[in-house]
Amino acid sequence: MKNQTRTSKAQRSILDILERAKGKHLRAEEIWQSLQSQGRNIHLSTVYRSLQAMTASGLVKRNYLQENHAHYELAGTPGIHLVCSDCGQVQEIGTVKDDSILNAVEKQLKDKFTVIDWQMQLTGRCAKCLDKGRNGATHGR
Repeated sequence: MKNQTRTSKAQRSILDILERAKGKHLRAEEIWQSLQSQGRNIHLSTVYRSLQAMTASGLVKRNYLQENHAHYELAGTPGIHLVCSDCGQVQEIGTVKDDSILNAVEKQLKDKFTVIDWQMQLTGRCAKCLDKGRNGATHGR
């Protein structure tokens, strides 16, 4: 967490949803729909403003994952994201606990750039799309 800031009731509700998502990357609209299904009458614009504030304070991480809309997750240890170039499926396979990747990058950057956050994204084809490709079927988004 970058800054210890007070959170609003709406922000605490959003954090609760992200915590229960257990690594799933949610769009703002999905968070809003979860709030609505819980009977929380929070406007979509409030969700966007809350996510923006929590991203700025370091509580939440925003990822684009090769799409034109953001996905949100709780901030923490950098995760490794696998993105299927055929169907768009995103899978998080864990975290990088070893600082060797970051250390190698920082060594190359020297004093030209300070890394404050990072993520790793690998693009390829998921098992389902690979299997469909082997069987001659085409599969896309």
